[in-house]
Order: sequence, then C-alpha cells, then structure tokens
Amino acid sequence: TANRVLSFYYFYMDPDFEKSKLHAQKAVDLDPKDAEAAIRLFVIKARENKKLLSPDNKDLLSIHELNPNLISTNYYLGLSYKLAGNYAKAIEQYQKILEISPKTISIYADISGAYAEQEKWEEALKWLDKADEMQPSSFQVQIHYANYFIKKKEYKKANEYLNLAKKLQPKSTIPYEAIANIAIREKNYPEAIANLQKCIELEPKRATFLNQLGYVYKQKGEPETALKHFIKATQIEPKLIVSYDNLANLYLSLKKLEMAIKSYEKCIELEPSNSYYLRAIAEVFIEKEDYDTAISYYNKAKEIDPNEHMID
Repeated sequence: TANRVLSFYYFYMDPDFEKSKLHAQKAVDLDPKDAEAAIRLFVIKARENKKLLSPDNKDLLSIHELNPNLISTNYYLGLSYKLAGNYAKAIEQYQKILEISPKTISIYADISGAYAEQEKWEEALKWLDKADEMQPSSFQVQIHYANYFIKKKEYKKANEYLNLAKKLQPKSTIPYEAIANIAIREKNYPEAIANLQKCIELEPKRATFLNQLGYVYKQKGEPETALKHFIKATQIEPKLIVSYDNLANLYLSLKKLEMAIKSYEKCIELEPSNSYYLRAIAEVFIEKEDYDTAISYYNKAKEIDPNEHMID
C-alpha cells in the first residue's frame, strides 16, 4: 500500500515518473493481485507507450478482471475504447463508473467528451451541465467547459473558462497548457510560449511541456532553440520516446543525419517492436546512400509488420 501511494504521489503531486514506476513495480511484486497497484504501473507504461491503451490489451483486461469495480480500471478501459473510436463502448464503460460512484464529476465530463467527439453537441453539453449542478463553478467544471468549446473550435469562449480556472487554482498547469495549445492552433506563438513557460515554472520535472515548447520554437523557425528544449526533455525524462522522435525529426530538417540516426536508435531501444521507427531510420540511411543498412532496417520492420510500407 505504501509503495502504491508513493507511486501515485510521484506521478501526480511531485512528478518523477521513474520513481513512480519504481514504487508501482514494487507494489505489484509484493501483491500481484492488487488491482490498484497494477493499474498504476500500467498507466505509467502507457504514458511511455501510448499504443498500450487498446481495448484488446491483455494486461489491461486482466487488471480489470482483478477488480471490475475499481474506478481507475474502468476509466482506462473506457479511455481505450474512446481512443479506438468506439464511443458507444466508451460511454457504456464510463456509465459503469457512475453506478459505482455517482458523484465522480470527471466521468460526466468524459461522457460529454465522447459525445463531443461525435459532434453530438447538445448531448455533450447536457452532461457538463449535470456536473456543474453538482459542483457549481468549480475548477474542474471550468476546465471541462473549456474542453467542450475547444472541441467546437470556439476558442474565445474556451479561453474565458480557462482564465476563470486560473483564478481558482493559480498553481495548476492545466489551464496554462490548454491556453498554450489554443495559441498554437491560432499560430499565436508569443502567447503559447508565455503559457508553456508558466507550466515549466510550475512543474519543472514535466518533459511534456519542454517538448511542446520545442515544437513552438520549431514552428517559429528557431530550430536551435527548439533543439535545446528537446534535449532538456530527454534529460528530464530519459524514457519518454516522444522527445527522441522530436529530436530525430528536427535533426532531419537540419540535415544532421548522424544525430537523427542516434535519436531514432534511442526510439528503437525504447520500443524495439515499433516498426515505424525501424522504417524511419531506414529512410535516413537512404538519404546517406547507405542502402544495405537501410534494407536491413526495412527487413526488421517487415518482420514486425508485414504490411509496413517500404520505398522501392
């Protein structure tokens, strides 16, 4: 129990994902049938590899079987359905959570989000209004309303709710990150940078914000500044694959092929069964006119995924 709680603490309260993973693993080793510890470990691994969030994932299904009435296992199963585009099953799974815990406000928002993905706006808003009735004008509800308007691409309205949320919880990164993402969509890069810098100030151990900031500088046409942020992201979270993917793409755009290869090699080390990175590194070797090495990587990619696209 202590290890499980420590894992939760290092994931959410004082982000240190390596420590969170270490304690989750210890908890699972001590009690393999502890569903809360198992789902905690699964969530950390899914953060490193998004492909694990699949409704067909055997580990996720077996964790759910350990305790079918645990909110978190039902939530991630619902999320996996949502990511797979099966919104009906996602909603069904979320409604199971409300049967277990009718006052879990975030689930009303998740159901709303599933309807919004289908552009069923009235149904989506109805579920948010239910949440607002239970917790009027709360921080959480302001964020959910903002997300609703973001999906509708009504960014001015979304920003109104996000600014309210900032006043309610000035130390939360959630509204700042959302405002930054809206600014990126509108190509308002100074606004995006200011809000991402605030996120980094509030949570300096989160590599995600550094990756986003690097992306903004890349879009701004400042590749060297982008590079610094991507590199720092790898130093803070050495196992977060998106940082190395970002580095590889940036090095490619700068024609620094050897550095791009090193970055893709790190991606392959972290996800050896991901054929995308094997194909990506093969294409870098084609640019280097090292065709034998390129073919060897293509063949590895084909072994993993026979449908993997290859350049003639």
